[in-house]
Amino acid sequence: MEVAYTEPLSRGWGRMKSILFSPFRLEKWFVLGFTAWLAYLTDWKGLGGNGGASARTRFDSVGDSVDYLGERAGEFFISGVATAFMALLVLGGIALFFLLLWLSSRGHFLFLDNVVHNRSRVSDPWKRFGKLGDSLFVWRVVYTLACIVAIGPLIGLFVVSALPFAVRSLPGEIGVAGLLFAGTVAVIFIVAAVYVDFFLLHFVAPIMYKQNVSAMEGWRRFLPVFREKYLEFLLYGLFYLLLVFGAMVVIVVFGLVTCCAGFFLLAIPYIGTVLLLPMHVTFRGMDLEFLAQFGPDLDLTVGFPETATNAAEG
Repeated sequence: MEVAYTEPLSRGWGRMKSILFSPFRLEKWFVLGFTAWLAYLTDWKGLGGNGGASARTRFDSVGDSVDYLGERAGEFFISGVATAFMALLVLGGIALFFLLLWLSSRGHFLFLDNVVHNRSRVSDPWKRFGKLGDSLFVWRVVYTLACIVAIGPLIGLFVVSALPFAVRSLPGEIGVAGLLFAGTVAVIFIVAAVYVDFFLLHFVAPIMYKQNVSAMEGWRRFLPVFREKYLEFLLYGLFYLLLVFGAMVVIVVFGLVTCCAGFFLLAIPYIGTVLLLPMHVTFRGMDLEFLAQFGPDLDLTVGFPETATNAAEG
């Protein structure tokens, strides 16, 4: 079977025109744009002191010792408050990240459902696909933590490879070879990690939606297809990246011809997503058309309505 790339793009473009312009309804744009915005939310002194000097401090009077202890207590309190504040900021940032990841995981199924059925709904798919969204969220959390754990050895590999440049007694050639090896490993790791995330959101999530299965089961059903046509899927990732670069060029031109007003509008959360909705719908439709080539069990394009038949819901 010959796998096509430009044909899914053409069909995705046609789907986008049907969804957004046949007919054009501003309300539909804003509701559908909201689900796309949700889907792509995640697509952005210690107490050292004086050391030995403190140990040699002599107190000439009780008053001096009290003043000294007061100063030390004040420094300890200030340092403790600063440490606690920084810890709260870190914990708050982590909590915010996981909240956005959860909303994004739910949003992927909202946006997917609307693109599949040419409609603009929020409340109904939020309830119906809550279990799928939560399963996707858990998988993404575990995967994110696994990537963070894997970064540790990579950082250690870079540090060890850089030692010959800091310690002159070690041959520099060892450092160069080590850095080349570490850089190669890092590039392979990053490419593999990006591809896994890409396949998860562009293919595994549609399989979960189509067959109503968990994220793990979605991977089990995707991997046999991938093993058989792995080169085609890898090339699709590169093709998608090329299209993204092309879209970025169009965005830059749009911003320049509008005297940077376009950049300002696109930078506004949610509003920017609504303005870029044709791109998001086209790419999502292209994913579905590409996946449909690998069998009826993976085909989400059957019965696509040419005109919207469902009013938007809040």
